[in-house]
Amino acid sequence: MKLTELAKAFEDGKKFEVDRNKHPNDGGGAIISDEQWVQRNIKTVLRFWANDSGSVRIALDTTVIDLSVLIESKVDCEFSNTPDFNRFAIGALVGISESGNKKYLMSGDEFSLYKYCRPRMDHPQSWEGSDNPLPSGLIVKVKSVNLDWSESSVDDVEWSNVIAFSALRLEDNHSWPWWSVE
Repeated sequence: MKLTELAKAFEDGKKFEVDRNKHPNDGGGAIISDEQWVQRNIKTVLRFWANDSGSVRIALDTTVIDLSVLIESKVDCEFSNTPDFNRFAIGALVGISESGNKKYLMSGDEFSLYKYCRPRMDHPQSWEGSDNPLPSGLIVKVKSVNLDWSESSVDDVEWSNVIAFSALRLEDNHSWPWWSVE
């Protein structure tokens, strides 16, 4: 992408995707559309652009993953107060507060609030063959009755035959809720 194209696209209100290769489990990208963010980080954006590695590109319209699906599913989730999930708690999502914090049941009636939540990534979880427990927009590896592990979009899986699954990554054109610049 030429520098003039980059400037024109931003002027037209286009979103950019900057691949930061931060965390392989969450795709390592960030959707950037906030003009102030770009101005504060213009050196980084231009350095990525100058490398011509394809790490700065105009983003396609994306669909944000709906985490509320996880409340009913009771699958293992990762909870963190940082988007890189360097340190996280594991458990079931039991609710989302009005401020957007994710409620994690610790023990008994006690719960803790975390800013970020996602299905537990790259970790097999057993499943008893009922409805899809995960939000649309994920790529999963599933183990079905009498079949080997296979990789698929979460929406293409016949969940009634699944005995185990592992969430791997986002599908193209999907994003975690926190990828939107706050």
